Amino acid sequence: MMPRVISVIAALALVLVIFSCSDNDTAGTLLKGTELFYANKLTDAREVLEKAHTLDPNNDEVACYLAETLRRLKMFEQSRSLAREVLARDDCNSFAQTVLAATYEPMWSDDANVSADSCWSHASAAVKCDSTDGNAWLLIWSQAMERGEIEKEEQALAALMKLDFFSKPVLEYNRWVLESLPPDAILVTSGDLDTYPAAALQQVKGIRPDVAIVNISLLNTDWYSGCLHALYHLPQPLADQSGEGVKPYKEGDEIVTAAMQRLEGWLAQEGDGKLTRPLVFAATISPNSLPKNLRDNLQLEGAYFSIGGAQSTSDELTHLKAAFDSANLGILSQSAISLQDRSPVRRVTSDFAALNLCGLGIHLCELLHENSDDVQARNYLNTVRDFAKKAGIESKFAEKFDKLDSELPG
Repeated sequence: MMPRVISVIAALALVLVIFSCSDNDTAGTLLKGTELFYANKLTDAREVLEKAHTLDPNNDEVACYLAETLRRLKMFEQSRSLAREVLARDDCNSFAQTVLAATYEPMWSDDANVSADSCWSHASAAVKCDSTDGNAWLLIWSQAMERGEIEKEEQALAALMKLDFFSKPVLEYNRWVLESLPPDAILVTSGDLDTYPAAALQQVKGIRPDVAIVNISLLNTDWYSGCLHALYHLPQPLADQSGEGVKPYKEGDEIVTAAMQRLEGWLAQEGDGKLTRPLVFAATISPNSLPKNLRDNLQLEGAYFSIGGAQSTSDELTHLKAAFDSANLGILSQSAISLQDRSPVRRVTSDFAALNLCGLGIHLCELLHENSDDVQARNYLNTVRDFAKKAGIESKFAEKFDKLDSELPG
């Protein structure tokens, strides 16, 4: 009997080893897959996460990351199927609910099954299941704007700030921009990280409530103009049809987007004296996203661009120095990645604030050097280079740093 008992024990031990190895394989593969996901290498991430899913089909975290990867690769039905598998096991999985909500968001999906109501339903379920999931609250915020639910919008922004969803450097950069703007400015922003944190600082912290924050991507939608009117009392950018139903059209080789047309509408109103608020643009914005007549008519005011002709060198230096000197370099040199944020795009672009500030500082050094103020140029160069080193971006500006270093005395 003894040999049989030993063989049974050995068999059980072998089973435990197999399960242990399987668990370790799943964890390691998931780690590799999420690293690729957060590096925004989605095709590679899909391959690795599919392997992890094969190793452990009931692992909800693996399934959710794979579902989100598939969604971002525009494989919407496969993404929904996986998310629903998770919800069949756990109907209150916030991650799965958020993925499902995003697959139905009309702005982000060209799938035939998009539905604003389904998006809202799943996003609402996500925050009900887990009120600490900032990714779900971010979706609620954009959806609440579209639905005109101002209280829900305010609740979402308050939750994001309470959860510290935005990193300190990103919040600091947005504070720096907001506080530098002229009174009653209309600030046209570029993406998520120069829009959502600015709106949260304004709404929750009361920073610059006079400023209207306008996201240029959202300006392509038909509902956004009405939202801006309700939030900031901005006039409809296009008088006809109240700015609704605007379609992009082709002009030569270029597509004139709905956002460009709406900006042109505000510019026309400004020319007629009907828009009395200054129109300014975030330093993050791409000139190609603006109307052609604006691209060569922008001047850098430090933290933002204004519309107008070339300013004097003296005025430009004054604005650049004031902007750079008012930035909190200690905070802005820190890592800007939010570990709560599941967006790979925001992860890989989170150093935008440090890059913009470093670019501003180099431009200031170059301008001082051109005007023979080499002592100040050298002082600023030392400051900017030290900042870039602490922020981990020195190599991206190495050529410009070396050129200035060779040209400046001391």
